[in-house]
Order: sequence, then structure tokens, then C-alpha cells
Amino acid sequence: CFRVRGNCLRLLTNFVAQSSFALEELCIDCKKWDELLFAVQKGYHQDNPYHMRLHAADVVHGAYWFCKVGELWSLSLKGFTNVELFTVIFSAAIHDYDHPGVSNNFLIKTNDPLAILYNDKAVLESHHIAAVFQLMQQSKYNIFKHTPAATYSIVREAIIHMVLATDMSQHFVKLGLLKTKDEEWLKQELSREDRLLIMSMVVHAADVSNPCRPLPLYLQWTDKVIQEFFAQGDREKALGLPISPLMNRGTTNIARSQCGFIDVIIAPLYNAMSEIIPQMRECVAHMRYNKDFWSSMSVLSIREEEMRKGTQKLPPLPDDFAASAVLKVHMKLPRTRTQLRHKEKQRTLRDIH
Repeated sequence: CFRVRGNCLRLLTNFVAQSSFALEELCIDCKKWDELLFAVQKGYHQDNPYHMRLHAADVVHGAYWFCKVGELWSLSLKGFTNVELFTVIFSAAIHDYDHPGVSNNFLIKTNDPLAILYNDKAVLESHHIAAVFQLMQQSKYNIFKHTPAATYSIVREAIIHMVLATDMSQHFVKLGLLKTKDEEWLKQELSREDRLLIMSMVVHAADVSNPCRPLPLYLQWTDKVIQEFFAQGDREKALGLPISPLMNRGTTNIARSQCGFIDVIIAPLYNAMSEIIPQMRECVAHMRYNKDFWSSMSVLSIREEEMRKGTQKLPPLPDDFAASAVLKVHMKLPRTRTQLRHKEKQRTLRDIH
């Protein structure tokens, strides 16, 4: 972000969107498009340790990687369009616009005006969408001015669907829907509903992709997340409110919390997504290595001691860390749902014995 003078989100989103060839199809004026991206980028709060423009750019990059390297675009014969893939990138870019650096739960507990406005339901996600579309009501940001009405309705529906799906309360619902699909599903013409499900899961997976990055990058993002979490916990404590889970700097074991996050949220999501996008097995490989790193007894015991002293910090990288070695060892993964179930059965039997 430093090298591009703080324009990481604007430049990356513009580059990726141009490569989708959808700007012409949507009759989007390039000047207005660039001005909108500049305004969206400016709308991210740079004083947030985590939810700032660099995170948004990272999610755009992740979504683009899934679509391009993961060859999701090659599924066009099954119904995907350039316009729909543009909406994936746009949704990723705006998904945390004007984020205040606190959770939905905090806004609800403090009776924040946004919580009142959105009736305690997907408060932040609803705000991100509404604020950007309100921004586009201004003439200089109205990129869809010349887009056909029917196409605009499709685009808006998709953006709303994807950004709302980043609400963690929707995680298990969407993942459950994905897991109901069998292996023959992808060989068929995908319905609009099915494509929306996949696109939503792509943006959601990119949003929570930190544990699936190479360990050095993962640790940098983890540091930013816990800074923001602990800052909210401090505010809750000062207000006399119950401190939200994982946000109490005096009781949260970083290593154990990361292990739990991977086991409960990330592993089921990425295992399911890797059946649709096989290249995501590379992400799963990093995830497995990172889980092993956090769960090592030395890391866990040190974090426990630091927690008791109130001096928690992230552990250093292993001396022998090499991303290429991680992939070589951990890329030997089951590829289909049947293989995954067989592998899980083998682990269960091994644990029993």
C-alpha cells in the first residue's frame, strides 16, 4: 500500500475489473468508475487496525485469485457471466466500507444509530451496501447511469447477496447449503441461485482467508485483528458491558483462539470450496501448516504464560519456515467429498485405537 501511495484498493480493483471486460458490457464510464473507487477507498477508516483499505484490497485480491487462478471464470459454460464476476470484485471492494472498527454485537449492545436503523440484523453489512449505493446517487459517482435497468437489477441483487453473506451469522447457513450439493452438481448448468451461492462463498472465503495464507503474512494479519479485537474489549470494559468473546486481552489465548477459528470456521469452509475450486487446496495446505504451528505445545504454553502476565504478543516464525516446503508436505490432500469423508473416518479410527 505504501508503494502505491495508499491507493492499493483503488488500483487493484480497477485493474481486476478492467480484466473482466464487464465495464463495457455495463456501459460504465471509466472516469466515473475511477472516481467512485477513490471515494470508496477514502471511506475506509485508516485508524482501524484491521478493517481498513488494505484489508479490502486483500479481499479483492483473494476473490480475484479464486476466480482467475482457480479458473472459476472457465465455468462460464455453466452460466457464469463477465458481469457476475465483476460483481464479485465490486462486492469484495465495498464489503467493509465505512467500517467503524467494532462488531455488530457492539453496535447492538450500545444502541448505536446503525443498529436502530437496521433492527439489529446484519447491521454493518447492511450499512456497507447502503452507504455505497447512497454514494452512487451522486452524479459523479453514478457508474450505472447508462446500464440497462434489467442488468442493473441483476447487479444490485448480486452485490447485496454477496456483502450480506460476509456476516458471520450467515456462515453455517451458506456452508450448509454448499454441502448439500453433490459432485454431479458442478457438471450441470448452474441456476442463478447456485451461481449466487458460489459467488457469495468466494467473497466470504476471501474475507476470512488469513489462516490460509503463508505463515509470515498470516501472522501480520493476526496482529491487526487482535489489536482491533482487544481495543473493542477495552471499550466494552470501560462502558461496563460484558466483554465479547476473543476480545478480552486478559483472558484470550491467541493460539487457542486461532486453532478454534481454523477448526470450526475455516477448515470446513475451505475443504468444501476446494471441491469447486481445486486450486484452493494450496490454501488448505497453508491452513494445515498454520494450525500445526499454533497447536504446538511450545507456542500454546508460552501464550498461556503471557496471558497470565498481560504481555501477549505473536510468536516468531519458525527458523526453518519455507512456504515451498509447506506446500510440498501439505498438498497431499483428499480431493473429493468422498475422499474427505474417508480421510476423516481414518482419523477417527486412529484416534479410537
